[in-house]
Amino acid sequence: MMREIPKILIVDDRLENLIALEKVLDVFDVEFVRAISGNEALVNTLVHDFALAIIDIQMPEMDGYETVELMREEEKTKLLPVIRFSYCERHRNRGCRFYPKTNCTGYPSRKSKSIS
Repeated sequence: MMREIPKILIVDDRLENLIALEKVLDVFDVEFVRAISGNEALVNTLVHDFALAIIDIQMPEMDGYETVELMREEEKTKLLPVIRFSYCERHRNRGCRFYPKTNCTGYPSRKSKSIS
């Protein structure tokens, strides 16, 4: 019997960030489904069953906060584990405070990258 490969929804309005996430997480045996907006992410949740969603907080039109709120309203995705991320510390703190059932993290800053 063939094992089903888990799907991870990755959402970011910047293609280079989606590619970077895939490269970092490529060590896991998972399938990635990309979305470049909150709306596209919501459509993807209707079509696919995801094991995890990784969503950027800072996106135009519908940000990561609103995307997660709308996902929580749907039976299919209300319990989906979500990791939200941001380049901005201010957004990380806000997200962790108001959304305790989701994980928040940030990209490495350019400063920390240049030091290492």
